[in-house]
Amino acid sequence: MFLKEKVLKIFMEKKAHMAEEKKPVCKKGWENAYGWHLYIIAMLLFNAIVIAPAILLSAGHGEIAHPMYEALHATCHQLDSRSLCYFPDSGQIIGNCVAEEKGLVLQRSEQIASAGGAVGYKLGVCSRDIAIYLFMLLGALFWPFYAKGKEAGGLWPKPIWLLLAMAPIAIDGGTQFIGLRESSNLLREITGAIIGFAMPFYLIPLMNQLLNPLIGDILRKIRK
Repeated sequence: MFLKEKVLKIFMEKKAHMAEEKKPVCKKGWENAYGWHLYIIAMLLFNAIVIAPAILLSAGHGEIAHPMYEALHATCHQLDSRSLCYFPDSGQIIGNCVAEEKGLVLQRSEQIASAGGAVGYKLGVCSRDIAIYLFMLLGALFWPFYAKGKEAGGLWPKPIWLLLAMAPIAIDGGTQFIGLRESSNLLREITGAIIGFAMPFYLIPLMNQLLNPLIGDILRKIRK
């Protein structure tokens, strides 16, 4: 009788352990959101990288800044007329590199003198991209409030919201690209901010879905 009870106890413990292993690593959207943590770190680093060249150049570290500009040029045109500059000796701090013009300014200089004589140092990417990356970070900071209490499967917003967020940037960028009009930096920043804020709500659930099982398994093995 004692042996039978012991075997039954071992069987029940094994069954409970197997059931525990089959549970999803992240039942609720905000529990163990490893993808969210990685996303925040990545966006903090990338936002720092696109701002750093201007600050480094203003501090006289051109040997570091210039390679960074060149590397970021692979992701962005860096046109002066569509970019923002850092003005360390001006009360404006961040402003348009050049005054709004009807024509395009095709040169790609990193250091630009404004009309008022203050020297501005161009940020690593254009004004639209700056807004996209900044709001991709800000949107991610709001994501936990959206995800709290939701089941992992219900975290994905409806695709229509992503399409609506894409519409302004598509219209603004598309009409500019085909030559119907020239946009302004303010419009570029607004349309970039809209799509940038929306993207984390679709990217973070995907990253959690991919990373939670992997990191969860690693943590379980460490705890053993």
